[in-house]
Amino acid sequence: MKQIFLPNPEVRNIQLANLTLLVLVCVLFAIDQVSGVHMAALVGTTVFALTIIPARLLGFKWPKKFADDLLTISYQGKWLGIWTCVWFIVYTAFALVHYYGASFVPAQLVQRETVLLSASLLIFVVLLSLSNKWSYAHVKWWKQINMLIWLAIPFLFTHFLLAASTLGDIGYFWAPWTLLVLMAISGISAVFRAKRDYFAWWRIWLMLLGSLVSALVVFLYPAIV
Repeated sequence: MKQIFLPNPEVRNIQLANLTLLVLVCVLFAIDQVSGVHMAALVGTTVFALTIIPARLLGFKWPKKFADDLLTISYQGKWLGIWTCVWFIVYTAFALVHYYGASFVPAQLVQRETVLLSASLLIFVVLLSLSNKWSYAHVKWWKQINMLIWLAIPFLFTHFLLAASTLGDIGYFWAPWTLLVLMAISGISAVFRAKRDYFAWWRIWLMLLGSLVSALVVFLYPAIV
């Protein structure tokens, strides 16, 4: 069991850091809900950025002196992806309590401010369920399905925008917004490589699709409910 969950020092550091942060953020939420919600958003987006950005930087000349560090982080993409899912589950739970009260009803997950968060969370859970050797070997479109992660970038950006503008929390989301923009730029950067990977344009088209869906939610969703 130890070899599965703590196979090397890098994984141990990831587990220890995230478990420690999880305890601290839960304590912070118990003391001050607003701070707890926004810290969960920040940590979740930071882990998400670590999952996405380092692998996109490999191969460029300007960060070459950091190539070993970037490669080490990229190799831990599975665990960083798992913790991204965990952190956004925690953020969702905290946000629903903060914005809607302690009593939960499923309708809270499909409000204008939360529907894109729920869509992102669904993507994370689906990809988490496929994050194993059996799925890699037997799920025909495994790599293509994993590209859906790029939809979550515009979804989360718009969710934070709607939550901030509707609930008056603008000042708390600048750091997550910045990280999400950097993630989008890292995805776009693939088309500027001398050797583009197969999914270079997929990332751009999926982010454009996610932006279109987000725009429809922003401008049309009030007319639907």
